[in-house]
Amino acid sequence: WPAAAGLRPVRLNIIGDEGQVWRIEGARVDGVTYLPMKPLARVLAARTHWLPVSRRVRMELEGHRLEVTLKRAEISVDGRRLRLRHPVRAGTEDYLIPVEALRLPAVAQAIGRAVTWNEPAGTLRFISKPQVGAPRFYSYPTETRLTIPMASGPAAAPPVLDVRRSGRPVILRLNAEGP
Repeated sequence: WPAAAGLRPVRLNIIGDEGQVWRIEGARVDGVTYLPMKPLARVLAARTHWLPVSRRVRMELEGHRLEVTLKRAEISVDGRRLRLRHPVRAGTEDYLIPVEALRLPAVAQAIGRAVTWNEPAGTLRFISKPQVGAPRFYSYPTETRLTIPMASGPAAAPPVLDVRRSGRPVILRLNAEGP
């Protein structure tokens, strides 16, 4: 792999939904932080397809397809091309994508997670978007109750947003054990 000139290794931390921490080696070029594709695919539990003739990498996860091309400043999300400010680069053994690519709303939606980036700490955090269930309404003589089930992770017990109205005040309570 011909590494790009000016590539400076940096340590990055990726924090997953349930607090898992992956420490990986990324790169910085001209003040831009890049993330290698292979560790990113492992963190996201995605399948990757390397297409060396066309210099592309395709990542498939949760029914979505992300694709990047070496030396191009774009990422394709389910066939829709999005412009990046910085191009995909070649690392010593992997393609490197700018962290900015993961922060695009279409990419965050495709990977099913919100993404936050703390540049000074070198920390990328993935936060699963909660799955919201159908609301249930209960009417009692002294109060009205609205219950909305929300699951935030595959192993998490679904918390419930419980809204009750009895008289004037509305009480919002998050119950992590369920109804």
